Amino acid sequence: MACKLLILPRELRDLILDYAIFDGQNGADDGLSCVERRSQRLTAGDERWQWNIEYTSQAHIPAYLGLMKTNRQLNFEVKEYIRGISEEDRLPAKMTMVLAYPDVTPTWTHMPMPPNKIDKLEILVKVDHMYHPAYMGQGPANAIARLVFEVLRRYLHRGPHLARATPLQEPLHLHTVEITLAPPQPLEEMTYVYGFPAEQLRILAHELCDVMRRLGRSGIVFGSVDFFKFRLEGHDWRLIPVTSRIWDEQDSALFTSGGYCWDAGDPFIRGSAGTL
Repeated sequence: MACKLLILPRELRDLILDYAIFDGQNGADDGLSCVERRSQRLTAGDERWQWNIEYTSQAHIPAYLGLMKTNRQLNFEVKEYIRGISEEDRLPAKMTMVLAYPDVTPTWTHMPMPPNKIDKLEILVKVDHMYHPAYMGQGPANAIARLVFEVLRRYLHRGPHLARATPLQEPLHLHTVEITLAPPQPLEEMTYVYGFPAEQLRILAHELCDVMRRLGRSGIVFGSVDFFKFRLEGHDWRLIPVTSRIWDEQDSALFTSGGYCWDAGDPFIRGSAGTL
């Protein structure tokens, strides 16, 4: 039976591909909120605080991948279309990390095309219970930096399917990782509940920015990430270049001793049937 999509003119098929690759992946995790999840226990910051990072156990199935599996002609057209996308038109991957001690939930909000064609990752970090002592600390003991580092490490070594059992044959590379620190809800809605959340968020942002600057010059992610960009939501970006450890061997040793290890990571400890 002939594929009805191929009956359409090529111009209309390209519009469908454009939607499938660029617009069709918003809210990529919406349908995965009730599936089995895999957990990773991690000490981040003070030794007292044990975090639980929850990953969906199922891989994301992008719309363009479904088209590629339809038949040979569409497989060819999708590959041809992706090859023709210029660097200027390549959209970033987008993720939201919700931190509410002891749980961390990374959620993809946009996965536009094959990960090896994406050179930019945007991470929105929402900090709930921001007065919890688990967030306090600088240097490698900074819990927020450690959690972002762990999820970034897993993405670059295992791809968008963060719960993938085995590493990729070749790790991914990113030109820029943009990190935005934000409250769990608009600050004006939190004033009478939390006291002075805007000031506390500024303190956390200042400490996190300092740690990310030191991490960039430690050389740990050198060769995998070219630049970090950091900001507090609503404020200007801070550009942080990633350099080789030869520029600051002291920072390299400090982060390494703090548990920052740039490899593919360990298998998951347990599975759970949790929900977002």
